[in-house]
Amino acid sequence: MNVLKLTDGTITVDLLAQDNYALESAGWVPSVSNRRISQLGGNGVYEAVDETMEIIVFNDADGITANAALIQLRLLLENAEKWGMGDTTVDPVRMVFQLEDGEQPQENVILGASGGTRIMELPDEHVDLPVHGISYPVTLTFERRGPWLFYPAVANHVQNSSFEQFASGNFANWTKYNVPTVLAQSTSNVRYGGYSGRIVFSSTLDDAIYQDVTTLTDGASYRYSAWVYVVSGATKLTAYDGGGILKRSLVGQ
Repeated sequence: MNVLKLTDGTITVDLLAQDNYALESAGWVPSVSNRRISQLGGNGVYEAVDETMEIIVFNDADGITANAALIQLRLLLENAEKWGMGDTTVDPVRMVFQLEDGEQPQENVILGASGGTRIMELPDEHVDLPVHGISYPVTLTFERRGPWLFYPAVANHVQNSSFEQFASGNFANWTKYNVPTVLAQSTSNVRYGGYSGRIVFSSTLDDAIYQDVTTLTDGASYRYSAWVYVVSGATKLTAYDGGGILKRSLVGQ
């Protein structure tokens, strides 16, 4: 297990970093989702599954107490429940895990508590937490969306796709079209890597950033997508083959 964390893009609980959280000694393995019999309703081809894991919560070297870490975890899970109930004022909480090197990390949205169970169950010994600074196993039980156990490895033909390289007012490998008002790295709403790209477009110009992708093969099919957090206005994702627009997708408004 190389990666296991719960995150909404702002708050991240890393269960392998050994700062405030760790898996209980028995470890954890992911549930495998079945294919959905009916794909109607826009829920995808895989059923949601229930996950249960036991974790240890403890004081860290930076002075964050085990109790404060538990509160942060509970707030994160509460936001997952809110989003699962249709609350659009909170961001979806995702479980991210990677079993082996070379695999693409799997990300699944947490929908909330599983059935009638509590999403977080504290042990009876929790009363000793202020004294010892470490919890007995805390049980997390939640429902998450599929898909199956892992994604196949997929080549990413876009360079600097998570905006890790930035210098002289521009993202490496990207070109500005017109003049965006703000173009900068950000540590908020991070999807992959350590940064996201913060872009503020002017209200009068058709601003954009673009990249020429030269590693594609004629006649082959490719999927393109982007994760965008839109504060206001509308954002479009476009693909060109040089002579015309292949596809235009409205991804946020």
